[in-house]
Amino acid sequence: MSVPASVPVSAGGAAAAEGGSTRPAEPEAYALRRGASGAPAPEAGILSQTLAKVGGVRVTRFAFAAGEELTEHTSTRPALLHFLRGRARLTLGGDTVEVGAGDHLHMRAGLRHAVVALEPLEFVLTLLPGGDEG
Repeated sequence: MSVPASVPVSAGGAAAAEGGSTRPAEPEAYALRRGASGAPAPEAGILSQTLAKVGGVRVTRFAFAAGEELTEHTSTRPALLHFLRGRARLTLGGDTVEVGAGDHLHMRAGLRHAVVALEPLEFVLTLLPGGDEG
């Protein structure tokens, strides 16, 4: 049985994991999104996919082709970035750093930043509600 890319499942999700029912025992107890990571990076350009928008938090998966760039900008919200694949050069304020798979970054709201994919890149961006809590 094929499981759709985004399936609401319940806390009793074992049946769903084994190919059983995907109906939640408790509606909207949680949402399981299968295959949200690991899709091939685009050959050109930048792909973005919203994974969740809940309570002022927005979670987005990004995949960059090698050489793609997101030019310098700021956000009014603090952000978390978790790098899943590839390597990138980030500009963070006046600093330049290289990041790769397994790295995690917390940025305060208002920080000037940019991203350059040094190779095919995949990361998850989580925008937090306004106000930086450290």
